[in-house]
Amino acid sequence: MYQNISMFPLHSVNGKVEMLCMLVYDVTDQAMSLIRERELNEELAITSRTDGLTGLFNRRYWQERFEHVFTQAKRGNVTSTLMMLDIDHFKKINDTYGHQAGDKVIRELASLIVMNLRDTDIAGRYGGEEYATILSGSNAQNAMIVAERLRKLVEKTPIKHEGQVINYTISIGLSECNKNFTGADKWLESADQALYTAKHNGRNQAVIG
Repeated sequence: MYQNISMFPLHSVNGKVEMLCMLVYDVTDQAMSLIRERELNEELAITSRTDGLTGLFNRRYWQERFEHVFTQAKRGNVTSTLMMLDIDHFKKINDTYGHQAGDKVIRELASLIVMNLRDTDIAGRYGGEEYATILSGSNAQNAMIVAERLRKLVEKTPIKHEGQVINYTISIGLSECNKNFTGADKWLESADQALYTAKHNGRNQAVIG
């Protein structure tokens, strides 16, 4: 029960305070409405920045965080590495096992990514079967350790779907932020080019750009 309480003195005929009056109002309904409204606003805020399929940040919100990290890195406050990764031969997975299986692969990979990250890292679904992760406070060499651990985990973690086993791999591109990048888009291009190189060189590998 939520209450509002008002207290005021009661004066006698000679002006002395002889009693105290306390009024108690039941405001439970109003309070619960405000609490529910606050909860709904929090839920909407989470929904607006979350990818519905994976639970990772969606591209729009991830991009906002990415640009903020870039600004911090340019100021020299923190070293960060961008990791872009992509599911190899994803179209073949969809064509062979169906789109529901493809969605399951996307969800399960997102779970593996989260398992291998720290609270300070920022992971998002960049689009389709592509993911983007900011490894805060990590240089390229340390980020490569994370990337290789994730790549090997994916390779040995097949997806089971309707009695079928789906084996898949990922390719990864890494780029450490440096002061030569004139904008966040240049940092993104560097990691994306490294990912392209990993694909071009045979897939199922990580490359530093």
